[in-house]
Amino acid sequence: MTAFIGCLIIAYSIFDKIFSLFIVGSILLGFSQANQQFYRYAAADNVSTKLKSKAISFVLAGGLIAAILGPEV
Repeated sequence: MTAFIGCLIIAYSIFDKIFSLFIVGSILLGFSQANQQFYRYAAADNVSTKLKSKAISFVLAGGLIAAILGPEV
């Protein structure tokens, strides 16, 4: 939700040419992206030792698929 709000603020700030609001939206977007990086650690903590590498791979593959398909959506 933070990423969506950050993107809306960034879009609005570009439309109205308000640089300080652009910075606020970028901070929100960066906060969201930083928190999303913790998913791989949460995935690794909640599985057995044998499946840790597979869990991390699935999380990273999900991010890659989102990066490719996200702009198309």
